[in-house]
Amino acid sequence: MKDSEELERAHLAQAERAIADSERRIVEQELRIDRLRLDGHDVASFEATLAAFRRTFVQMHEQRSIIFERMAALGIWEEGENTGSKTADAVSEGSDAA
Repeated sequence: MKDSEELERAHLAQAERAIADSERRIVEQELRIDRLRLDGHDVASFEATLAAFRRTFVQMHEQRSIIFERMAALGIWEEGENTGSKTADAVSEGSDAA
């Protein structure tokens, strides 16, 4: 495997881990907000944090797209291959859709 291919695959793996971690944080924050809201607490600051998590998630997907583009240019990635994570649009809209 060429050095550039190894580097891009390492970047992709790192991006995938970050995206998975971000998905987990978003779900945890959504659940936290639901619990606090049910208990009658003000959740405004928690919702602001959730919005920041979602913006970051979208940025992570954008970065991953750049990695895909570089990999495609090197001939080591075919457009349309699935990675299995939620789409950035679904998370940024607060959807549970995958």
